[in-house]
Amino acid sequence: MSYLQKFSNILLVTGLAVSALVVSSVVLNDTAEAKAGSTPLGDLTRFEKLGKETLRLVESKNFASAKTKITELETAWDKAEENLRAKDGKAWRYVDKSIDKALERVRSDKPDQKACKEALNEMLVQMDSPGTGKN
Repeated sequence: MSYLQKFSNILLVTGLAVSALVVSSVVLNDTAEAKAGSTPLGDLTRFEKLGKETLRLVESKNFASAKTKITELETAWDKAEENLRAKDGKAWRYVDKSIDKALERVRSDKPDQKACKEALNEMLVQMDSPGTGKN
């Protein structure tokens, strides 16, 4: 194989790799943008992140840190209440109710890991799709 053929093959492979990266980036970006607007309340990813972090702490039985993390979620949710409620009051109530239940479970004097996990998972379901799940 000549030097020119080798060089041509390298360019072809490099071009294909770059094309795959560009397509992946566009798909991931479009998916994130679609997710951000997929609930009637808009982008809830910052609340979901705090909820998932709280769940991780509960799973490791670190209830003191879980209480701190869920308080961060509560504070952020309360600050956003007016804006979120204006978007869809009914959807906001579903999520708010699930957050209240998770707060109650995690902040219990003697938190039960299973009950906390159930409440946090239900809260995450409500954030992803208000009005579905157990409510």
